[in-house]
Amino acid sequence: MANGKTDNQNHPYHNEIELMNAIKECINPEAVAVIHAYLQPALTRPIPRSIAKHTVDDDTIDRQVEWFIKMLVKLVGGEKEMARLAEEIDI
Repeated sequence: MANGKTDNQNHPYHNEIELMNAIKECINPEAVAVIHAYLQPALTRPIPRSIAKHTVDDDTIDRQVEWFIKMLVKLVGGEKEMARLAEEIDI
């Protein structure tokens, strides 16, 4: 990733900074922490065939989910802040 752009253009926002700004405007940090918590199991579970069917390969989906999770962590200020938010809202 260079200049905020990802190497994968299969998501609606090609620019990470644009996406981060949109999320900051619409979603509070506590909600970001909840979304982050819900996405964590997606990194260890296989993609349901009904979701992945005829779209993209599982590796691409995994990379995009992992990228989004990392972007959420960056959005709230890092791992320590994400952990603090999670503890604060008891998730």
